[in-house]
Amino acid sequence: MCLLASQLWLLSRVLLLIVDQWVPQHDLHRFSYRLHLAILYAALAPEVHPQTPGILENLIHVHHLLFRLIYPNVQITPKLHYYLHLPSILRRDGPTRWICCLRYEAKHQRFKELFLEGNHLNPCKTLCQREENLQALRFVQIPGQLPPDVLADVEFSQLIVLPPQHPLLQMVLQMHAAPLNGLALCERATIDGTLFKCNRCVVRVHGPQPEFVFLTDIITNGVETYFHGELMQVIGFRDDLQLYEVAHTLHQRLTHVRHCATVQALMLWREGNRLFLSDRTSDRSFF
Repeated sequence: MCLLASQLWLLSRVLLLIVDQWVPQHDLHRFSYRLHLAILYAALAPEVHPQTPGILENLIHVHHLLFRLIYPNVQITPKLHYYLHLPSILRRDGPTRWICCLRYEAKHQRFKELFLEGNHLNPCKTLCQREENLQALRFVQIPGQLPPDVLADVEFSQLIVLPPQHPLLQMVLQMHAAPLNGLALCERATIDGTLFKCNRCVVRVHGPQPEFVFLTDIITNGVETYFHGELMQVIGFRDDLQLYEVAHTLHQRLTHVRHCATVQALMLWREGNRLFLSDRTSDRSFF
């Protein structure tokens, strides 16, 4: 059975609860697995304590020694070897949760589609060259504006032009000295391959502290795009669930797309009257 990454992540957190009555507490296999989970939680934590890298080095060392003891005929895989570099990465770059590149694996799907449609002798080289040209074009553009050939990759739903006295239009004009012409509302937009739906997803805003906005409106003129919604209060982070606990505030927030720290539509999860927010991609959200 093939599982998605999000499903494997969930299974890893509840596996000990499932097999608890069959695996003794003092079993070395169980202890090795708990060490592995401790390393994962430390690596994916949203904040890093100055002492965390040193503790992580000891955990990784003990885990690898125990792994070779329990499984003498199994070779250390590259993924386990990469753990050795985690402490130095944490010291240099901070929490790996915010620099993880796994989200961008979804970009390979675009290359696969182009490969099926094309007839090139060296498709890998061609696709890489095109991607380098595209990235170079993006970097030379004015911040917040999409290059002309990328506009074709930005799809908006039916646009409703804002009247001059519309409150959202006035909010946008207050953010800019020069008026922006042709501003319109839409319910959903696909930007760089990511689908944002109003009243269905959350975006993370740049800042020293986690700040999230529940998306209610998308405002655009085809070049400048703004997210408008309700500011969510961050109550805390649940290490056991690897989720943020949030609450509605009824405070409105308008932010430009370039001020958002996320490249994905975040999902809300409900447990009774409590709301949880995952910064991991998921196929579903619960309301």
